[in-house]
Amino acid sequence: GPDRGIHLNGKVFMFNDYVKQFISEEHIKQRIQFLGLCNSEVIAELRKNSLVTIICSRYEVFSISLTEALSAGCPTVSTAVGGMKEIVKHNFNGFLAEPESPKSIAKNVLALMENPEKMQILSNNAIEDCKKRFYPNVVAAQTVEYYQSVLARTHANV
Repeated sequence: GPDRGIHLNGKVFMFNDYVKQFISEEHIKQRIQFLGLCNSEVIAELRKNSLVTIICSRYEVFSISLTEALSAGCPTVSTAVGGMKEIVKHNFNGFLAEPESPKSIAKNVLALMENPEKMQILSNNAIEDCKKRFYPNVVAAQTVEYYQSVLARTHANV
């Protein structure tokens, strides 16, 4: 997405400036890329080639990025904020990390990377869970069911 800056001690650092100033290890800097806003085709290709997807929002109502990653079977670590706590079932379809805790995020990413079998299990569970909860036909059926319940209550009160 867009670079809105990283807020630290009352200052705002654009992402690339933050990397330059605060990450001293050159071998780590070389592995960091900020791609900015990408279209869905680019994102789908990136997911195919990624080891882990990390969603580290500070707040989130319903993360489309998270559900897209899970439905693609990407092993995922997300922060336990807002709706992401409802989407990710820790240790079933992904891992939840403490919000604003780089240590917690890193710990969960390393736990995934050190256990390829677990990554595969989470990946399979994520795909199946998304089919059951978030596929368009499921959401449409739930919407119709809700509208029918509202209409039934309305007609009962008439």
